[in-house]
Amino acid sequence: MDSLMRLTVSDWKDRKNEASETLFFLVQTILAMIKQNISPNLPEARRKNVDKISQIIQYIHQNIYATEKTQASHLATVFGLSKHYFGIFFKEQTGFTLGNYVARNKLHLIENRLRYSYFSIKEISNELGFTDLSHFNKFVKLHLGQTPSAFREQVSQLALPKNMQTE
Repeated sequence: MDSLMRLTVSDWKDRKNEASETLFFLVQTILAMIKQNISPNLPEARRKNVDKISQIIQYIHQNIYATEKTQASHLATVFGLSKHYFGIFFKEQTGFTLGNYVARNKLHLIENRLRYSYFSIKEISNELGFTDLSHFNKFVKLHLGQTPSAFREQVSQLALPKNMQTE
């Protein structure tokens, strides 16, 4: 497990790409090992919940770029739950509302795109399914306290040696 964790971190640091197939399968392996070690000690009903929430989270991560596929109504239909119960189940299992969970994951992707890519802000906005640039800017400002442009400028300044930073 320790070796897998180290390999996962190393792969992520080297590639700076959450969409890496290798990274995806390493994380899946780690989750499977955790599940395998937890499952025998859980009652049957709890094991089913662990299986279902694992499937839901995997589905969300695979479809994070398609906003309509991360909506409660769609997820409830895909996983055979009522829309009302889906929200309760998700919060109970993860500690987050679905909206907060999806927003946190999108924010993580946005931060990485702004830090490590040359994609324009409009391209990042489109990639993550925002309806328009204004909505994207408001989302980033709400969560990061600054506009995407300001965030990108700040992280690029932090990457420069101290004697080259502008003040």
